Amino acid sequence: MTIGKILIITTMFLFVSPDIQSYTETIDDKELTYYSKYILDEDTLFNEYDFICNSLNEVNILVVKGAKLTIYPGRNISKIVKASSRSLLEEESEEDFSNSDNYKYGLTANIVAIGEGSQIHINGATIIVDCPFSDAIVALKGARIIIKNTTIITKQKYSKGLVSAFYSYVEVLDKTSIRTEGDFSPCIELKNGYADATSSYLYSIGEGSSLIRTFGELETNLFSLIGNATNSQLLVLFGNSKVGIYDCDFTVVGKGVNNADYYKNDINLNNGGIILYQNEDYEGYVCELNIFNSKLYIQNSEIPLISCFDAETTITVDNTNFDFGKIFMRADMIENSKIETKIEITMRNFSFNETKQIIQVGDSNIDYHADERLLEKIQFIKQE
Repeated sequence: MTIGKILIITTMFLFVSPDIQSYTETIDDKELTYYSKYILDEDTLFNEYDFICNSLNEVNILVVKGAKLTIYPGRNISKIVKASSRSLLEEESEEDFSNSDNYKYGLTANIVAIGEGSQIHINGATIIVDCPFSDAIVALKGARIIIKNTTIITKQKYSKGLVSAFYSYVEVLDKTSIRTEGDFSPCIELKNGYADATSSYLYSIGEGSSLIRTFGELETNLFSLIGNATNSQLLVLFGNSKVGIYDCDFTVVGKGVNNADYYKNDINLNNGGIILYQNEDYEGYVCELNIFNSKLYIQNSEIPLISCFDAETTITVDNTNFDFGKIFMRADMIENSKIETKIEITMRNFSFNETKQIIQVGDSNIDYHADERLLEKIQFIKQE
């Protein structure tokens, strides 16, 4: 039924699947066609309603033209599931498909919102993606997504939890849990997008699956999060990033590596704490990282807590506990890079788990502003 401009759908049963529809949108100067059984261009409310999609090349739910989709639980929790056993064609490689427009622009995603005014509000749902190259929720071109008290699980490789791109905004609230199990599947990815997360949980298991990965111009603030990355990084920040970590508890568990050439030549590290890097496109920009009232734990003694490559970076730390091995920071330039690594660190009221910590310095400049205890606890090692 329709009340005003709001379409309300309340049912305990799955609708008979409508025919596949198509919607074309221009993003990043590319004309893209999305296919879905549910293309919503008017305000819609779903209550006690399940969506199932079994095709890699279809979007489960697509919200466009300034529409608002609201999903909240009634007597049962709403489930939004995408599953596909489709394997890549013989002529397709994983690398080619992961860089294809279909994957990059959400044509294979589970839930997508496109355009300014388009919104998705989810409260109390379960979202499961058991499909490679399919992200759970994607916001594009100024769309806005707010998620509360919801469980998001992705089970295969190249399957991110949330994506905010092209100046969109994603907000995660109220004990939402995001868990990615496959390789190359960050919990949250920002590509010229914005995100805030509060009182929620982030878990990643696969290699190359950081809790948060960022590209381009963006800002994100993390409040009271618990995060655990297994065989991957906590944060990977690329470009003109501004990231705030407040009252968070983050852990990295992984095998680690102890090879300076590996750090210098392969920026897609499978293991590590926080990685900051730039390229020539962002020369002159400053990557800003603030860590307040938090705990960061790195299990493996050979993994640096912070790694900076080709990045002009400002790091501010206050009232934070670092528990890691022997390397606090690795700072260097990638081979043949034209960008000088410059780091300015301000540290107040911090604590380390050992008396002496090491900073490995390659071709970079580091400027410290700290209380006197910093000089007592850190050794500088020149890494040729």
